Amino acid sequence: MSEVIEFVDDVLSEPIVEYKRNFMLSRFWQANPKQILSEIEFYNGMKILDIGCGTGNLLFEMSNLIANYEFKGIDTNPRKIDTAESKLDDTDNIEFLVADAAKLPFKTNYFDVIVCTNTFCYLEHKGKALQETYRVLKQFGRFLILESVRNDHYKKKLDKIIRQSPFIKYSRRFLNRTALFAGSYLISCQK
Repeated sequence: MSEVIEFVDDVLSEPIVEYKRNFMLSRFWQANPKQILSEIEFYNGMKILDIGCGTGNLLFEMSNLIANYEFKGIDTNPRKIDTAESKLDDTDNIEFLVADAAKLPFKTNYFDVIVCTNTFCYLEHKGKALQETYRVLKQFGRFLILESVRNDHYKKKLDKIIRQSPFIKYSRRFLNRTALFAGSYLISCQK
């Protein structure tokens, strides 16, 4: 399974590289991560993982919506994690870690919801990341991927990767456009 997904990874990542280099233009190409908030049914005691959390803005936004929670954010960039940690106060129950989505440092069946916004296309080992996500997600938990897609070709490559994942139940749909040159594509997977 991984070999096929890894082959598709190369094809999926190619068109994104040019936008990654020019950070100033990213707002024209990336979906607004806050769009994912309306897709989550928040309740007290939730455990949520944000893959590619960056500076933690989405997790801090989520922490305003419920009182009792446990949030984890991972990113491969130590500087972004340092920035996220500098925003923490004593009341936050959020932990940020430098980690790779292909080697998640969490127990099996741990999280209720896992989110990945504008990050999946940058993951080096998408197949392994999907397997790890499946492992750490609780039974009936949800994995939400929000990506910016600029054309049908990119959408089809992303769909192909998801179809080869361990997730059997998944749905895909476009959300309202928040980027000038790309659509917001949401994939919801359930374990």
